[in-house]
Amino acid sequence: MKYIKTMIKKIYWYFCKIDKFKILNTSESLQILNETKKSFVRFGDGEMSLISYKRNIGYQEYSPALADALVKVLTSKTDNCLIGIPETLVQMKNMTKQSYTFWLHHLFHHGRDWRRFLNKNQIYLSSQVTRPYIDYKDKRQCAEHFKLIKKLWEQSDIIIIEGIQTRLGVGNDLFSSAKSVRRILAPQKNAFCKFDEIMSKVKSIATTDTIIAIALGPAAKILVYELSLIGYRALDVGHIDIEYEWFLNDVSEKIIIPGKYTNEVSGGSDVVDIVNEDYNKEIIAVIEN
Repeated sequence: MKYIKTMIKKIYWYFCKIDKFKILNTSESLQILNETKKSFVRFGDGEMSLISYKRNIGYQEYSPALADALVKVLTSKTDNCLIGIPETLVQMKNMTKQSYTFWLHHLFHHGRDWRRFLNKNQIYLSSQVTRPYIDYKDKRQCAEHFKLIKKLWEQSDIIIIEGIQTRLGVGNDLFSSAKSVRRILAPQKNAFCKFDEIMSKVKSIATTDTIIAIALGPAAKILVYELSLIGYRALDVGHIDIEYEWFLNDVSEKIIIPGKYTNEVSGGSDVVDIVNEDYNKEIIAVIEN
């Protein structure tokens, strides 16, 4: 039985692995982001499902316009917006058993899709820079990774664009290094439908010195890319706050974080209201469905 499992893994790996592509690891990616001050967009399994399977994912309905826009960003060659893809596409040595199984399954179904859209001459960052904790067996570098993440907006004015129940940094010190924090709240689901309204609002209040941090599912990819084209620095930071909460709680499994939308945990979408005056003062706009 052990031999059969080993052979199955080898077969999966042989047909699915895309090691001809260069993907930096989390440490290297964070170093580049801190040194270059460029925009950053992340692609993962959800975006590839929208592109290839043309089906809905948990918090975003499929549309041809969205799929086309995602492909445009993934295959773009603009120098000002760095593209992140999962480093698990080329190596999974440090992944937990659950994560390893998930990505092996994903590669079996989508390995060819990734190869179809990626450029062998391009260097990609790791999309997992905002997910540096829960999926890794060896977590000794996590504290340093979060330190480098916080450095991205150190002493900067920041605008957070997030789902209405996401609440990035509320109750923790994730954005304590920022000079100021303002928030635009957008729909928790199907935010792409409000793309034009979100873009208009951002351009009316942000300056090119403002860092724009976006946690808004697939819509964030398009927003980051389009903002980068007109001179803004935008960062796709989806999942970073929940990962940081899991890190602070020193958990080994995904848990619900009270008061925050935790879409990957059963019951995590049933979010309770919170009372936080500092958070309320940071909200400068609410874009509703």
